[in-house]
Amino acid sequence: MKKIVIRIMLIVTCLLLTGCGKQDNVIEERNIVGGWDIDVPIKQLVIPDNIKDVFDRATSNYDKMTLTPISLIGKQIVAGTNYMFLCKGEDSKTTKWVLVTIYLDPSNNAEIKNVKYLNLNKYVNVDSEYNYTQTIGGWSVYKDIVPNIDTNIEEVFNKATADNEKYYYVPIALLGEQIVAGTNYAVLALGQSLENPDIYSINILTIYSKLDGTAELTSSSYIPLGQYSN
Repeated sequence: MKKIVIRIMLIVTCLLLTGCGKQDNVIEERNIVGGWDIDVPIKQLVIPDNIKDVFDRATSNYDKMTLTPISLIGKQIVAGTNYMFLCKGEDSKTTKWVLVTIYLDPSNNAEIKNVKYLNLNKYVNVDSEYNYTQTIGGWSVYKDIVPNIDTNIEEVFNKATADNEKYYYVPIALLGEQIVAGTNYAVLALGQSLENPDIYSINILTIYSKLDGTAELTSSSYIPLGQYSN
């Protein structure tokens, strides 16, 4: 009788966890960080046709995962040009955000330089201010970004960032959401310094949308692009 009771308890526990022995893998693979889920609706932003062509040529034979470019976020002039894209990476088991660096050589040949996982753990609810002296390895931020996220999220974003006295923020993509007493959103955003308008950075903002309809910016952490290019 005890064995039957134990088995029943195990079955109930598995059902509550949506699959015994599988949930941990799902959490890791879908990049749910403390309840953060990246599997959110998203639209591709406009990437210039000539640069989209560079991406398509470089990734045409890449078979480790399907790479969907969401936005061009930076470039680096070398002997040729490196371009960095925010992409959604998917295979049969995983969905995650990745930063993909593409190298275009002087002969117009394009190839993938690297694909690096963007771990939200490092950036959500963490403040790290871009102080103008921190180098991003010669990377310049792509500035011609047009917001193309869900209008409801954009409204929340604008409420949370409207009174910021240091930066003007433009949303690039919704990276994840977390249901609390209200909702937390992780948003990739372009930041422009109000003190020095020539200074731009790529940031992950944590925004808290409250049940009363108000919203606040709870953290802003800049992404050092140079760390993702090598």
